[in-house]
Amino acid sequence: MPKTATETKTKTATRTANTKTKAEKPAKDDKTKRSPSAYNQFMKDHLSDYKEKHPDLNHKEAFAAVAAMWKDAPENPNKGKSTTKKTSDKENATSKPKSRPKKSKVEAEEDDEEQSNEE
Repeated sequence: MPKTATETKTKTATRTANTKTKAEKPAKDDKTKRSPSAYNQFMKDHLSDYKEKHPDLNHKEAFAAVAAMWKDAPENPNKGKSTTKKTSDKENATSKPKSRPKKSKVEAEEDDEEQSNEE
């Protein structure tokens, strides 16, 4: 396309000619929501009941108590399993010793002199 065909007279005309058009995004209503996890469903079901039975607790304390109940709940698919990350024996056995930083030439020469003086 020749340069003269794309030239514009004003800044706004240039700006609009150079801007890219945005692709139309799909509407958010078209997306399907994921179903809640077992933990989310448990918290939804039990938190309100717990708050009714213990009105003196604030939300944070009630949430922590219900979350602790989740650990032994029958709905929990990980019931009885450890929550800590296990490390394999290979990872523990292959730990490398820390290396020393390299010495500069001056430091290396000083060490050599000290060793020769000791002998």
